[in-house]
Amino acid sequence: KFGHLRPGTYDVNQSAYWENPNFYLSRGKQSSSTKFSKKINKKKFSFTNRELQGIQIILNNLPTNLKNQDLIDYFSTAIQAREKTKFQFTRNLSAALDLIIKYGKKNLNLTREEIGYLTFDDIKGLRTNILDDHLIRNFVKLRKSDFIEKHHAKLPSYILNEKDFICYEQEKSEANFITRKNIIGELIFIKTNCELDFTGKIIIVPNADPGFDWIFSHNIAGLITQYGGANSHMAIRCAELGIPAAIGIGEKVYESLHEGRLMLDCQKGIIEHV
Repeated sequence: KFGHLRPGTYDVNQSAYWENPNFYLSRGKQSSSTKFSKKINKKKFSFTNRELQGIQIILNNLPTNLKNQDLIDYFSTAIQAREKTKFQFTRNLSAALDLIIKYGKKNLNLTREEIGYLTFDDIKGLRTNILDDHLIRNFVKLRKSDFIEKHHAKLPSYILNEKDFICYEQEKSEANFITRKNIIGELIFIKTNCELDFTGKIIIVPNADPGFDWIFSHNIAGLITQYGGANSHMAIRCAELGIPAAIGIGEKVYESLHEGRLMLDCQKGIIEHV
């Protein structure tokens, strides 16, 4: 059911759950020195009467006959449908990646890393015999060299004019804090298939995609992501499980963090080493 998921949904270099089920799907090892229990708040969320009245006042000022509960029901249904659609879409996407990996290794004699440099046009060219194995390997070699060269350059997230290619100030992003909890724990950066004990630790990952769902089986204390918004997959999952999180802290804060003891205060919006 979950075998098609992989951290980094579009990345062929990331193992799918079916490739390493013991790592992804088994619960984290319980450390004798670290005991951590997470109490999940199962109380159903509900708006206060004042909030419901406020929503209705806004709706009354719009050209619509919607009631506040209609809007709330729509939000709830839309979020669930969005997550289900992503789950179904990634199943087909992952199957395509599996086939490309198998074909690339067997027929093109490429490594898994090299397969990541193939393009859709390459695959079409191979099917129509416009390209052959020799050309493909040359393309991969050139693209790999080009990729390494371009990664020496760092660009801003927003380019206004040509001067931004020369010099820019890195802006600080506003993180989305989940829950109102304040925790202190060891910060661990996720590395592919790393055999570490995540129990009671604050985990930090670049992306907030469904492929990282496996970390919730390890009884983590908190979560931090570089990218992602208030309505991202990880934000929703952390809210469901009552896990304190900072989603979408941005490149500047992400690069300032390092492994060690960290305080994550979601109520005050503070992330700092202690």
